[in-house]
Amino acid sequence: MSLAVANRPAGPEAPLPPREPQAASLSDRAWVTVVTATDAVLRRIYGVQTFSDHPACLLRIARGTAPHRITLRDGTAVAAGAPIAMLHFWNEHLPHFPPDGPDLAWARLFRECMVISLQELSHHLQATPAWYDVRIIHACVNFGSRRRRWQIQRAAARFGFELLPTEVPCGLHEWGENMLIWAFVRAFNPPALRRHALWRDRTGLWISKASLISRYG
Repeated sequence: MSLAVANRPAGPEAPLPPREPQAASLSDRAWVTVVTATDAVLRRIYGVQTFSDHPACLLRIARGTAPHRITLRDGTAVAAGAPIAMLHFWNEHLPHFPPDGPDLAWARLFRECMVISLQELSHHLQATPAWYDVRIIHACVNFGSRRRRWQIQRAAARFGFELLPTEVPCGLHEWGENMLIWAFVRAFNPPALRRHALWRDRTGLWISKASLISRYG
């Protein structure tokens, strides 16, 4: 059990857990079943792990390696090939968009859930020996247009992440990933399809484990 259990907000201060998608038809339910099964297979292939049983946790984690030398603002640096933690969204737990699109209430819920997620992550990394050798955490964020890059950077900075300039690949793997993202949105957050672009630019966000623990530990 996560060490963060004792630190979870309780009572009226705790954010409501995200609701499960409500399939409106047999075809919708079949789509959710197929996408959920596909997600489970991919998580096994890529070693994506659940690190918290908190109903508001939005993240899962996997081990990876640094693609090149990474140096962060707090002085933390790792060489190419060093172990890193890679974050993945827990699709079923993401708050659903309201019918008219995300509003302030949605943004507030997302922020509260993300803070809880990072608290859980901080405690997990400190409590689990398998992660002791990891010094940097990475998240790859997909967004609909380059114009939203500054919004992503500003929002990530509020959580302590920094954006590093990298070359963004554009190949068959990325197109396949975009199709998979579309499938997840279709299954778990259908109202977001109106704002969804098939091609999604990518940006890498980084935070040191020391900074994560300092903020959320």
